[in-house]
Amino acid sequence: MLDGGAIKALVRREGPDAIIAEIEAINTDALTELEEEGFRIVPNARAVKVCMNRIELRRLAAEKLQLPTTRYYFAEDIEDVRRACKDLGFPCLLKPEMSSSGHGHVLINKYEDIERGFKDALAHARGSSRRIVVEEYVRIDRELTILTYRYPLGNGVVTTTVPPIEHQRPEGVYHYVESWHPATVGEEVIERARSYAIKLVNELGGFGIYGVEILITKDGRVLFSEAAPRLMTPVSSR
Repeated sequence: MLDGGAIKALVRREGPDAIIAEIEAINTDALTELEEEGFRIVPNARAVKVCMNRIELRRLAAEKLQLPTTRYYFAEDIEDVRRACKDLGFPCLLKPEMSSSGHGHVLINKYEDIERGFKDALAHARGSSRRIVVEEYVRIDRELTILTYRYPLGNGVVTTTVPPIEHQRPEGVYHYVESWHPATVGEEVIERARSYAIKLVNELGGFGIYGVEILITKDGRVLFSEAAPRLMTPVSSR
């Protein structure tokens, strides 16, 4: 999937009605070229590219859309990481720019762990990463998944959401241990989470389903975490 030439050759040979990128380690530049040729990328090539790169997604969410997130820095070398950890304090998290399902996530507890953590983060990235996100470590109480659906209606586009799915997991464990629906958090938290998801998804555009992940910290903050295109799309945009 990282071989752009192979992806383009496969798509041109098969002529699919739509292409859904359900894997993080993929050559997104190839998807952009295919979209320019007229192939339909779900939800669109830009959205796939942004969502699969933690640095680009954080720039869009936190810097352009002003959504609340953990404090963070971007780092390209070990000195960048040292400066970021010093400012954020310990513990802090290192995440490669291309990552999913916890791959390459490293918890740093002291200054002496920084060099090892930087190397581990890059070594376990999805695809090839040369940069990382150094992120504030927060204690999480609950997490919400907001499934956000964009679809054509008449001459416009509608963005709607499914009531959020709530999750809880022990500290230090990546995969959810408990998930339930409907969520039990308050309506104010749900509306804030929905507003973050809708704002992000409308910026990314396209048609189909996005999963938007929201963190609820033990000190009461509601923070955007990440987003990904998910599975299905309308059959026609007409």
